[in-house]
Amino acid sequence: MYHPSILHHLNQTYPSDNESTSDGVGGTAGRMAFNSIARGMQHGNDGALLSRIQQNAGSLRARDEELYSESSSEESEDEYGGDDDSCQYQSHLNHDGNDNNNHSNAASEKTKPIDAVGIAITDKSTNSNAPPTPWAKSKAKQGIIDALKDEASDIHLSIGPYSEKDYSKVNFKQISQAYTNNRYKMTNFRTNLKLLLKHHLNKSGPFAAEKVEPWHTSATNVSRAYSLLFMLYMNPAKYAKISRMTPEEIWESHPQFQLYELNKFKTYNKNMKELTLKRRSLVSDEEANYKRDMLKYPKRDKTSKGIPFWPHSQASELLIKHVIDEMEGNVQKVKPAQLWKSRTEYQAFPLLIFRKHIYQERTKKLAAPYWQHKRNKIAHRKYEETEGMLKEWDSVQWDRQVDGLIEDWDNMNA
Repeated sequence: MYHPSILHHLNQTYPSDNESTSDGVGGTAGRMAFNSIARGMQHGNDGALLSRIQQNAGSLRARDEELYSESSSEESEDEYGGDDDSCQYQSHLNHDGNDNNNHSNAASEKTKPIDAVGIAITDKSTNSNAPPTPWAKSKAKQGIIDALKDEASDIHLSIGPYSEKDYSKVNFKQISQAYTNNRYKMTNFRTNLKLLLKHHLNKSGPFAAEKVEPWHTSATNVSRAYSLLFMLYMNPAKYAKISRMTPEEIWESHPQFQLYELNKFKTYNKNMKELTLKRRSLVSDEEANYKRDMLKYPKRDKTSKGIPFWPHSQASELLIKHVIDEMEGNVQKVKPAQLWKSRTEYQAFPLLIFRKHIYQERTKKLAAPYWQHKRNKIAHRKYEETEGMLKEWDSVQWDRQVDGLIEDWDNMNA
C-alpha cells in the first residue's frame, strides 16, 4: 500500500485517465510518471519519494503543458478557451466515478469559455441559440423605424413601391439580415415588418405627425411657437428683421410655425404684433420714468442716519467674497465681532447692522441653490428650447439672405 499523502499528491498533480484531457497527451505523461514512481516505492521509503515528487513536480508539469500546447496548436482557441490547468480543473469539477456520462459532459464543457477559476461560463451576447429580445422592445424594431423615417436610408432600396395589399417588392430577407441578423423567425418578422410599413404608409403609430400644441391657453401655458414669436418681436435686433417680413414669410421661417394652418397663424401673428407693441411701449415708458426720477432724486452716499448705503459699498463686496470663501473652505468661519474688527470697510457700519448683513448673506448663499434648482426645473427646459429655436431661426434667415445674394448675382451675370 502506498502512503495516502503520496497518492493524494499524485492524483492532483497527474489526473487519472478519466480526468485527463481528451487528446491523451497530458494523461500519457501523468501515467508514465505515476508508474515510474510507484515502482520506485518498492525500494525506498515514502518520505524520500514524496520529497522527490515535490522537487520534480514543476518540471514534469511544464513538460506536460508544452506537449499539450504542441498537440493542440492546430485547434482553435475558442474550442478550448483556457490552458491545460484550467481544463484539468474543469475535468475535476465534472468527474464522478459513479456516472460514466460525466466524461462526455466534461468534454462538452471544454467548448465553453473558461473564467479565471476554470468554471465554464456562457456569453449570451455571442450565443446564437439564445432567444432574441421581444420584438416590441427590441433595438432592431427601433432601428427599422428610424431608418424608415430617414428618406435617405438604404432600407428604402429594399422596400420599393408597396401597398397594404401588395408587399411583393419588399425584400424581407435582406432587411432581416441587415437589421436583425436573422434572429427572428421569418414568418413573424414578415408580419411585424408589414405592420410597420402599414403605419409608415398611413403616417400613423410611430410615424404619426407631431402633436400640435394649443397656441395659448394661459399666461403660464403657451406653445413653443408662441414663445418663439414673442421673443422675436420683443428682441430689438430680431424685431428689425421680422418687422420687414410678411406673415407668409414668417410662417415659413421655422417648422414650429408651420405646425399651424397659415390662416390661423396670420391671426396669431396679428395678435402678437399688438401684444408686443403694447409691451414694448410699456417697457419704454417705465425706463423713461425711471431715468426722470433718477434725475429728480440723485443718489445719496449715506442714509438720513449718516450710515452708508449697504448695496454697492466696498463692505458689501468684501463680505460677499468672504462668505463664498467660507463655503468653499478657503477661510475659517469666525464670529461677526471678530470679522467686523478685521477691516476698516466693515467698521463703517455699526456692529449690529453688520451682523445682520452677515447672517443675511450666509442665508442667501445657502438658500440660493435650492431656489435656483426649483426655478431651473420649472422653466429651464422651455428656455433652452426657445433659445435653440432662436438660433435655428437666425441660421435660416442667414441662409436665405445668402441664397438671395447668390440669386441676384446670377441674375446680374445672366
